[in-house]
Amino acid sequence: MMKKQQKLEECRYVHKTAELLGFSWNIAKQQEAPDFIITENNSTFGLEVTEIFTGNITKSGGAKLKGNEHYRQEQLNKIRTTFEAKESVKLHLRLLRSSANQQTGNITRTEICDILRALIAEKITQKEIGFSNTIELKHGGKIQITNEYKSRWYVVNDRAGFVLQHPEYQIQSAINKKNEKFQQYQDNAGDDIRLLIVANRTSNSGKIRLSDHSSLTVDYKNFKVVYFLSHPEEATALQFK
Repeated sequence: MMKKQQKLEECRYVHKTAELLGFSWNIAKQQEAPDFIITENNSTFGLEVTEIFTGNITKSGGAKLKGNEHYRQEQLNKIRTTFEAKESVKLHLRLLRSSANQQTGNITRTEICDILRALIAEKITQKEIGFSNTIELKHGGKIQITNEYKSRWYVVNDRAGFVLQHPEYQIQSAINKKNEKFQQYQDNAGDDIRLLIVANRTSNSGKIRLSDHSSLTVDYKNFKVVYFLSHPEEATALQFK
């Protein structure tokens, strides 16, 4: 399931990059090493996709911060499932955790109970679409809820934070790592191999942008073009050969 989700995310990143740069990219094939075969007009190239993060990189290549964010989202999804099994309501729910609760990392059992009690006490099923309220939780933090046609639950703390403006180290590290497989990319997709580096700014782990890419001093290794996507707002072609 994780692999499928990752591929869907990578597809979104490819489409968003093409949209922002005004390119007519078509995904001809999804594969591994490189991730995609892209066609544009009469040309074809291989495109490898990788993410960079603000946190410490783990041995598996992900970011500890992103992993924690993902786990908290899974916790919140389970709370949503429990609530929706009892109440036939779709909510846009924003959980703002208190500083004390944030220190525990994962959403605690106490927070889970607080959220469910607060939602049930609110009697949402009796409210009209568009109803909105902010509810203080008993043991700290609060939830902002809006009665909608579609469920959207997330942790506000995981989406608002400092944006790294000069990610030279993260970009170079990503290029170095992917360049180790460059020969494999060429064997599978030909000579035109490109790299798309992504920072997903919708979460704290990916809050990275390039304030001035013209001053970036990076060794692009063997890649014909390196693109940088600060998702979902900015895309830049960093290197052409």
